[in-house]
Amino acid sequence: MLQTSTGAASKGAIMTIVGWIQILLYCALVVALVKPRGWYITRVLDERRTPATIPGSGPREPARRGRATQCRELIARERFP
Repeated sequence: MLQTSTGAASKGAIMTIVGWIQILLYCALVVALVKPRGWYITRVLDERRTPATIPGSGPREPARRGRATQCRELIARERFP
């Protein structure tokens, strides 16, 4: 009997085409995201923006201490008046 290898060859060709499509989609995604990421990084690393000029970075209240810290301070005050 004569066997043809069309089944095996066509499966390999389909995977190769699917692989190329995935590579092209990935490259298109990278190219599409380069400009917005560049704008973002430029904005973040811009030296002209200081903490005083960034909106919402005004004076803040100090961080609250946790209950464990408060207990330690109370015990320390009781031991060493």
